[in-house]
Amino acid sequence: MGDWSVSNKFNHFSGDLNTNAMFTGNNPLSMADYTAAAIKSANSNAAVVAAAGGKLATSANTTFVHGGNVAADQQVVQAGLWAVEKKLSSFTDELRVSKEVGKDNTVTVGGYFADYSSRDVWYLGNSHLMTAVPNASLINVTLDNGVVVSKNGTDGNVFYAPVASYDGNNTAVFVSDEWKINDRIKVDAGVRHERQRVSATISNLMSGDTDNNPLTVYNNGTSMPNGSNTFIDRKDSANSFTIGGNYKLSKDASVFVRANRGHTFVSFDDLRGAGSQAAANDRSVLPTPKVSQYEIGFKTANSFYSAYVNAFHTEFDGIAFSQILANGTTLNSVSGSKGNGVEFELALRPLANLQLSLTGDYQKSEYRDNPATAGNTVQRQPKLQFRFTPTYRIPFGDNNSVKLYGTYTSIGERYADQANQQYLPSYRTIDLGVLASLGEKIELRLNASNVNNALGLTEGNSRLTTGGSGPINARPLFGRSVEASLLYRF
Repeated sequence: MGDWSVSNKFNHFSGDLNTNAMFTGNNPLSMADYTAAAIKSANSNAAVVAAAGGKLATSANTTFVHGGNVAADQQVVQAGLWAVEKKLSSFTDELRVSKEVGKDNTVTVGGYFADYSSRDVWYLGNSHLMTAVPNASLINVTLDNGVVVSKNGTDGNVFYAPVASYDGNNTAVFVSDEWKINDRIKVDAGVRHERQRVSATISNLMSGDTDNNPLTVYNNGTSMPNGSNTFIDRKDSANSFTIGGNYKLSKDASVFVRANRGHTFVSFDDLRGAGSQAAANDRSVLPTPKVSQYEIGFKTANSFYSAYVNAFHTEFDGIAFSQILANGTTLNSVSGSKGNGVEFELALRPLANLQLSLTGDYQKSEYRDNPATAGNTVQRQPKLQFRFTPTYRIPFGDNNSVKLYGTYTSIGERYADQANQQYLPSYRTIDLGVLASLGEKIELRLNASNVNNALGLTEGNSRLTTGGSGPINARPLFGRSVEASLLYRF
C-alpha cells in the first residue's frame, strides 16, 4: 500500500483439553509403616471408632487385589487418578500499521484484542495404593475392627471437585519505532498498554460420605458441589516497554544492549485459588506480576567461528505461586526473584565439514520479598548447564552425505522446590547419531540417547513441602534408547 504496510492476524480456537493422569502422593514407605499410620488415623477418628462398635484397631490385613498377602517390608506408594476436563474457546486479532517516517526510520502502531473462555470440571485426589515397583499391583487394606482403608486399591477420596466457568478479554494498543541511524548504529523502542478483565463462577464445595458407611474411610469426606456458586472478577491494566540498540564493530561483529519491562496478568487458576472477591481484590494476595530484564551482548560470525554471548539481569515482582499437596491442601504464596547470568552459543569450524559447538548458560537466581523463601535458589534452575556438540559431514556422490554427531550434556545441581528441601543432583548424558542424506528426497537417521545410561532427576515431588530421606518420588531421565527414522520428501 505505497509507503504503508498493513497486517492483520486473527485466530479462533475451540476444543476440549482434558487431563486424565496419575499424580504421585507421599514418598514411598514400607507396608508396615503405611498400616501403622492407617491404624493411628482410624483410631483417632471418633465417628469411625463408634461405627466399629467402639473397638480400636490393632492390626491390618493387607492383600493384593489379584490375590496374595503383602509383605510388611514391601515398599508401597500412593498415586491419585486425577481428571480435569476443560472446554476451551478463544478468539484473537492483532492489527499492525507501519510507515517509514524519514530515512530508515519505521514507525508501527497497532491494536490487539482477545476473548476467551474455559468450562472446567475437576476431580483431584482418588488416591490408589500400590507397590512401588514397575508394573505395580494394587493393594487392599482392612483393619481388624472392620475399617476398610483401601478397597480395590482405592485408599483416598476425591478431595477437590469444583465445577467452574471462566471468561476473559484483553485489549491492547502499542507503538514502536525502529531507526537505522547509520551503517553501524540501529536503535528501537516500543511501548504497550493493555487491559484485562477476567471473571469466574465457581461452585462452592461440601464434603460427604458417598456410601454412607463411616467404616469405608477411603471415601469419607469426598468433595462435591453444594449447589451454590461464588462469582469473582478482576480488572487490571499495565504498561510495558522495550528499548535496545545494536552497534557494528566490524563487518562480522557487533555489540547490543536491551532493557525490557513487562508483566503477566492473573489467570483463571489465580481466581479459583483466591476463593473470594475480597481476596481477588487484594493486590498483596494477588498482585499483577512485573518482569524486568536488562542485557548486554556480543555476536560475531564468519566461516571459521561464530559466537553469541549475552550477559543478563532479571527481576520478577509479585509472582503468585500455588501448590496442591498430597492431602488436598492448597498452599498459596507471593514472592519475587532476581538473577544474573551469562548465556553463550559458540561454534568453531577448524576443518572443512567439521563443527564444534558449545551452548549453555551460567546464572544465579534467588527468591526475594517473601521471608519464607528469600535468599533461596529459584527452583529447578542450575547454576551451570551446557551442551557440547561436535558434527562431521562426509559428502559423497551427487547430493549425498553422511553426518556424524554427538552431544555431551551437563546439568548442574538444583532444588525442586522453593524451600530448597528437595535436592536434585547434577547429571551428564551422551547422545550419538548419524544422518544419511540421499539426494534431496531421502533421509535416514539413527539416534541413540543417553548412551551412558546416566541416572538423573529432572523434577522432585511437587505434592510435598519437605525433602525427607530414603526413597522419594521424582521424575527421572529416560534410560538408554535407540531410534531409527526414515524421511521421504514428495
